[in-house]
Amino acid sequence: MTASSQPGWPQPTEVCGADDVPRGRDIGLIGSAQLEGMQALWRDYLRPDCLGSDEHPNNFLNVLWCSVDASRENAIDLEIQVNVRDRGHCAVRTLPKSQLIAHVRFLDRDGHPYLVVDQAWFDELQGSTFSIYGLVDVGGMRNYLSECGQVPWEVISELRKRIDAIAAEHQHCAFISLADSIVVKTNWSGGSDGYEATYQPEKFIALLGTLTDTFSSVFHMPAYAVAAQGVNQCGDGALIHVSTEGNHVLVPSLATPFAQLFEIERAARDSIKAGLHQPSTLYLSKALFQSLRFRGHSAPSDLVQRLVKYRSRAVSAESGFYLPTSQAELRGFLA
Repeated sequence: MTASSQPGWPQPTEVCGADDVPRGRDIGLIGSAQLEGMQALWRDYLRPDCLGSDEHPNNFLNVLWCSVDASRENAIDLEIQVNVRDRGHCAVRTLPKSQLIAHVRFLDRDGHPYLVVDQAWFDELQGSTFSIYGLVDVGGMRNYLSECGQVPWEVISELRKRIDAIAAEHQHCAFISLADSIVVKTNWSGGSDGYEATYQPEKFIALLGTLTDTFSSVFHMPAYAVAAQGVNQCGDGALIHVSTEGNHVLVPSLATPFAQLFEIERAARDSIKAGLHQPSTLYLSKALFQSLRFRGHSAPSDLVQRLVKYRSRAVSAESGFYLPTSQAELRGFLA
């Protein structure tokens, strides 16, 4: 549909439907409060006498860049570019098609599609809570229990003391322990005012290394860690809630990366059994791996080539990959 049937848009503009949002392209995301300003800026920019001499309209608009991760009947999963200056950092958010106001392309300039979305959804996106999750587990516990019957309380007590000490040094993280495993969570902000201070995946991975070494040392068994990052669909930013009586623990986590921990762990076990790769001490989701700050500002090709595809119910086929690696190997590539 051309702009002639859509008032306010300059010529030549193509106005498209929600089902026509292209994949594999950068897309500008704009809140509806900027709609009239966007139309006016582009009308001026596309004047026949302008010839690109004026500043680009995006210089005056709050534009978030994204691409389509997956499209469904009632929603589009958008991979939002959180930071592409010194990381390849993206996070997926679901846009209900009911929140899409307009989908347009300005044909004789850059041709990029733009999605104008409900302003409340756009504002909520910018204030979203995001999280990094880690899982540390011990391998071989089933065989140990078959041979020994149970784990001595002294071992569990020693593990508890060591984790208490680690947790005391990392109060920005929540630690949820079971006998032979632990889940760790930390939150981060996508806003410009808090991003650099809160998104530090390299330090989080180093913390998982400390925990992995602790579990191995206490149990005298190999241990491994799994980690993923992304949006958390619930909560007010709190890491954890413990009731006054101390017998109810709430971890506000309605989050794709939390589900990914267990999908990746299961997939890695299956891949090891099938001989696809050797056991590793660290497994990273594709989204977390790509967001690391590498030397040269991009993920090393030899690591990218080792990404393992797995079947996921939590993420799209394009995102359903993990990297088997180790702390020592990864350190050699980080900036």
